[in-house]
Amino acid sequence: MALTPIDIVHTQFKSALHGYRKSQVDEFVKSVLVALEDALREKRELQQTIARLQEDVDRVRQIEGRLSDTLVIAQQTADEVKANAREQADLTLREAEQARVQMMVDAQKEIEKLRSELDLTRTAKERFVAEFRALLTSNLEMLKEREEDEQTRIEVA
Repeated sequence: MALTPIDIVHTQFKSALHGYRKSQVDEFVKSVLVALEDALREKRELQQTIARLQEDVDRVRQIEGRLSDTLVIAQQTADEVKANAREQADLTLREAEQARVQMMVDAQKEIEKLRSELDLTRTAKERFVAEFRALLTSNLEMLKEREEDEQTRIEVA
């Protein structure tokens, strides 16, 4: 059973023949009463302090939990960003390689086209030169024949 200050105040002691002095007992009861009241007040204050400190601890734990969650999310986000950057870099490299290969194929096709056109131009030039030579030769022969005809006419006349 818990003893309260009111219990102490209302406690009555019986008198005995060779009992204690009433004034000493009353004085002791008062000092016990004051000590108990002080102890109870200190207990309430300590309980209030404990409650406030517990609230602070709970708040700090909550903040710590949020910070921990935030750090985990930040790490996951950083990992995702790195992975995405790697994937993007790989994709860019693959696209660049494909573009390089396509450019090489296109350049090779252009080279082949130009070679083909060059061959056609050479063939056309050779044909032209041959035809022009034949024409010149033919004209030279005609000129020689005319000269010979004129020479023959001059001699006959």
